[in-house]
Amino acid sequence: AQGSALPAVMAAATLTKPAGIVLTNGVLGRIDPMTRALCGAAQMPHLVFDQMSSPQFVLRWLRSSAGLRRTVVNPYVMDHDTTVAICGPTFKDKAKRKRLQRYLKDLLVEAKKDPEFPVKTLLCWGDKDPLNPVGNYPFSLSDTDLVTKDVIPGGKYLHPVERPWEIADRIQTWAANNLTTT
Repeated sequence: AQGSALPAVMAAATLTKPAGIVLTNGVLGRIDPMTRALCGAAQMPHLVFDQMSSPQFVLRWLRSSAGLRRTVVNPYVMDHDTTVAICGPTFKDKAKRKRLQRYLKDLLVEAKKDPEFPVKTLLCWGDKDPLNPVGNYPFSLSDTDLVTKDVIPGGKYLHPVERPWEIADRIQTWAANNLTTT
């Protein structure tokens, strides 16, 4: 899981007990300013939130240099097609925007809690992430046998998209050393 999906995945792991989970750059105990703004917008009436999260507005912002393009090492990774492929489906459908609003309301509450790791977990963080810097997270709370911390030198917020081969190699190595197969 990546980004604001982290609390949902951790909650699901508590219920389903998978062999392990991998978390990368996102909401883990604290909310970055961009996510905090989205959570604040989610507190508004749905009609207002629906207009603010319309594809015309959101996708234009994401494509701009003010959007997610500043959170990557190579801004060309967040070109128009990539932005639309990653974010478009959530914002193009009115029912999905309503579910997003509900999730963001819950996220504000969940992110205030200290993280609990119910299963073996790989925290794979980019050390140059402007939204979720490694130094801002309570990684000391994760000093258990269940957690492996792996910092990606030079990685920013979207290092899984920018460097899929690197993260795949790190996940494969972690899984081989930490997860048992039956």
